[in-house]
Amino acid sequence: MGKKKSPGLDNINVLMADRIHKKCPAILTGIFNKCLELGIFPTQWKKAKLILLNKPGKDPELVNSYRPICLLSVLSKIFDKLLTQRITFLLKSKELLHRNQHEFRNGKSCETAGESSLSKPTLICNPPCPKSY
Repeated sequence: MGKKKSPGLDNINVLMADRIHKKCPAILTGIFNKCLELGIFPTQWKKAKLILLNKPGKDPELVNSYRPICLLSVLSKIFDKLLTQRITFLLKSKELLHRNQHEFRNGKSCETAGESSLSKPTLICNPPCPKSY
């Protein structure tokens, strides 16, 4: 996770989370493992801090001159990534992902999906034409 990520409502930034993990890895590991054990995603981590950024060159007096940005807790981002990695590992190890699933997968993209579909022979059939006589 990038060091410049802004903190959420809890004001814990990436640097703080990194230092906590380096000094005492059992703290964050314990929190995340307990969340997994209980099957919860803490409610506080779902709350966001709303920031309105003025769009460059736009009149600050106008409402639509602002872009809303929601800042989530760094801990929620870490936990989300942990869940994503675990679920992805499970799906891959059990071969539950279809080979043509390209979206939301590492090393796959729209381009690889296109290459995959172009490399397969395709039977093209013309629909029957109505008799013109």
